[in-house]
Amino acid sequence: MLLGLGLNLANSTVISAKWWQSLYDDPIMAADFRNNRYALNNSEDELSAVLANTRSSVKYIADIDGLYTLSPVNSLAINQLGLDISPALENISHYSNDATQWSVDGATISDPGVTVDMGAFTAKAADVVSNGAIWNRARFAFSSSFLNGTPFAIKIYYLSSTSGEVRIVFRDSGNGVESYLTGPVGNISLDTTDAGSVTQIRQTSFTSADGKTIYKFECLFTPNANSIGTFGIGPNSAVFGEGLRVVAGQVVVHPALTDSFILTSGSSVIQAADNITFVNPELYPISNTGTWFLKGQIRNPTTSADAFHMIRMRASASEDIQIYNGAVAGKLRTRITAGGIERADLVSDYTANQDFRYVCSYDVGNATSYYDSAQLQTGTPAALPTGAASIALGHDLASNNAFDGRIYDLVRWNTAKPNTFAQNL
Repeated sequence: MLLGLGLNLANSTVISAKWWQSLYDDPIMAADFRNNRYALNNSEDELSAVLANTRSSVKYIADIDGLYTLSPVNSLAINQLGLDISPALENISHYSNDATQWSVDGATISDPGVTVDMGAFTAKAADVVSNGAIWNRARFAFSSSFLNGTPFAIKIYYLSSTSGEVRIVFRDSGNGVESYLTGPVGNISLDTTDAGSVTQIRQTSFTSADGKTIYKFECLFTPNANSIGTFGIGPNSAVFGEGLRVVAGQVVVHPALTDSFILTSGSSVIQAADNITFVNPELYPISNTGTWFLKGQIRNPTTSADAFHMIRMRASASEDIQIYNGAVAGKLRTRITAGGIERADLVSDYTANQDFRYVCSYDVGNATSYYDSAQLQTGTPAALPTGAASIALGHDLASNNAFDGRIYDLVRWNTAKPNTFAQNL
């Protein structure tokens, strides 16, 4: 019995753990980008206390519903899908969100007076009408140089088709050959690859902000010759008067599909690279033992040997910690250099365009990395780097070797977490 003990249970206070404490066991820093929340030094904080971005252009990124959100100049591109990081990208479609300005191959193009609310911007639709030949189409990008083996990332939006069909064509004009896809609205398939390969085909549909059903087609097209070429879309109909209502298009010379859309009006436009740095790197001293946890998705292709950096902590050329691709195709590495000597080099395969979890934990005598909870490799560093370090996210400290993808969670501890902890993240 509790009689006479003077306990006032009704007024007792239950202190619940904060989200970063329950999820991550008291890290010094935690960023949960998909839920737009951040913690620093065991208290909720503004994102500006953690990360800063220098990007000289705006950025439109697709959200979980397919619509676009605007990231202003020098801001982080964040929505429900996480933090989007990308290198500089150039859209060579000269009227990316005004299809009434597209040129034609055999077809007739007309303005139906229809606009589409894509979220953070509006697109102007056009009708591409067949004049009696199945190949009649509009060009959603002007003539461009094709380089053998250099891929284009394609993104095209359309609404409906009176023929019920769609035809997307990549034409090598110099050699008179094509790669093209045809089929029903929302479900087109590859027919021929005479002009080059067509890979990573994605087709989705969603509802615009003003209630219209939009179809989205994406792919990588990789030419098989040096030439001049065009990019087109039409109703795939030999019936005079049948048409396809198109909305917007993007063509970027890039080896991976992108989540951003670049607005153009009469000429190509470059979306600047994200250049993200840590605001207070002294909170994560390079001389400390530590653990990094990253969760997200890598778009950089596994076939590329070009280096990309996810985290770079550098005090000097002799004192350095890198989580990066390291100029080895398809590899993710953690490399620790101290006193000018490589102390650990932990290497694993990674899979592009799939969610990943990566953990690196290190102290003197032990370094361990994990990819998707499977232990990758261990090292026994005899020393750790020292000195005041600069820290970058998604590039090296010279703003090169750009990471391309999304980060969902970014967490840092100034202690080396045990193996069992890392495996359960």
